[in-house]
Amino acid sequence: MRLPYGCNPSQNLFAITNALSLNSSNILFVRMDTGDSIGVFPAQAAASGQAVSVLLLDDGTMVYLEQVLNGPSHVAIVPNWQTLAQLYQ
Repeated sequence: MRLPYGCNPSQNLFAITNALSLNSSNILFVRMDTGDSIGVFPAQAAASGQAVSVLLLDDGTMVYLEQVLNGPSHVAIVPNWQTLAQLYQ
């Protein structure tokens, strides 16, 4: 069984998948201690499938499984995800 979100206590972050439609999604980043939203990935866009599982590593890498309706699933590895995300001020 997988969790519907990823968490990294050392970074104080939840990564929550957000379905925008059947074939698009994004990943929301939320502070664990306050629940404040701090950003979204990808920045000003949507992923081409459903991000169904997210893992945030301590070295700044994000790994997520993306499922595409009627298509292949794939694993995305995003080094330094903070530079590619839209972070809120």
